[in-house]
Amino acid sequence: MHNAEEVYLTDCEFAKKENDIYVKCKNENVIAVKGVDFGDKCRGFAAKVRGSGTLEVRLDKPDGEVLSALKFDADDRAVYYNDAETDGRHDLFFVFDGEFGFDEWQFAGK
Repeated sequence: MHNAEEVYLTDCEFAKKENDIYVKCKNENVIAVKGVDFGDKCRGFAAKVRGSGTLEVRLDKPDGEVLSALKFDADDRAVYYNDAETDGRHDLFFVFDGEFGFDEWQFAGK
């Protein structure tokens, strides 16, 4: 899994509490990761979060194609997973709503 600390925050304030990144954005609720290479195929997405809200992973721009969408509600850290298919190189935008801690994320291959 990748740690949330590896991402580029767009116009956001963040705080680290335990192993989670708590994010509060001023304008858009967006975290960007540039130049992710999925190679031949990506099949799924997982994120370890706590709190309640929604998290969408979008391709190439904040309002781009939705690769994955998770809805969650957990007092303790929990892993949420769903199908997500793409390939090649993309910029990723994590677009979220709610109040939650974002710890780790991972894409599953073939």
